[in-house]
Amino acid sequence: MKAPYICAIAVVAVGLGASGYTSVSASSPTRATLLAAHVTAACTTARNKYKSLVGKKLVVAVDPSSPGYETISPSSKSPGHIVGFDADLLQAMSACLGFKYSYLTMGFGSLIASLQSNRTQLVMSTLYATPAREQVVNFLAYEKVVDGTIIDKGNPDHIKSLASLCGLTDAQEVGSAEVEVAQAQSSKCTAEGKAPITVLSYSDQDEVFLAIEEGRANITMTDTPVVQKVVEVFPDTLQTGFNTDLPYTIAIAAQKKETTLLNGLYSALRAVQSEGIEKKLLTKWSLATSSLVPAKIYR
Repeated sequence: MKAPYICAIAVVAVGLGASGYTSVSASSPTRATLLAAHVTAACTTARNKYKSLVGKKLVVAVDPSSPGYETISPSSKSPGHIVGFDADLLQAMSACLGFKYSYLTMGFGSLIASLQSNRTQLVMSTLYATPAREQVVNFLAYEKVVDGTIIDKGNPDHIKSLASLCGLTDAQEVGSAEVEVAQAQSSKCTAEGKAPITVLSYSDQDEVFLAIEEGRANITMTDTPVVQKVVEVFPDTLQTGFNTDLPYTIAIAAQKKETTLLNGLYSALRAVQSEGIEKKLLTKWSLATSSLVPAKIYR
């Protein structure tokens, strides 16, 4: 049986239709996100410059399985709503620029494909802006990446770094940047005459965490806030392992052709950041304020 917390953070999997996509609502504005109303000068300038985005309806792709960033609310007050830091930040940007949006939930591996097939206009789902992804989409960065690891309690496999993963099994979500990290380290292992790393890929983080719980995997790498929240729930069986700084940022993704949209979002994000709203939201969701990076577009 799945542990209660794992089920809660991946409840989206229960409601997926045959296509693997589900429409859900954006959560109701919080007091913190409504602070966007105070960035009047910058937001008014942005709205005047990008008038075509005011009132525009966008569909945003999300994999709601990252605690602290985006999950489906278990609260009876807002059932079916996406909640988390990313959700609040998008609300603040929406309030600033004046666009409207709804979410389309899916597995992580389908996020960028949904842009390419025109099912969605944006991806905001703890997505890393990697060089490979930059070949097919444009990015608007808002946070730097610091990855942590989840391992078995007591560290019976003596895992201390990426180099100590040779011969072990790593569980990761399909399409995640960590898959590439593990594969690159596996190549180093074999080049040194050691056993390769076995990488198991799952459609959502629910299954990733379960793989470690059930002994099918020795480790997973993911955002440090997610690591901390999962380990807090399973202190008797899981623990945090080593951290690793990856050379990426967390970013919103848009189609290459959507230059006006991305430029408008950039202006809104700059306005939100200048008023300290992003920092307040990081604090609200117990995320490190030091992870904030100034808005930057990667094309």
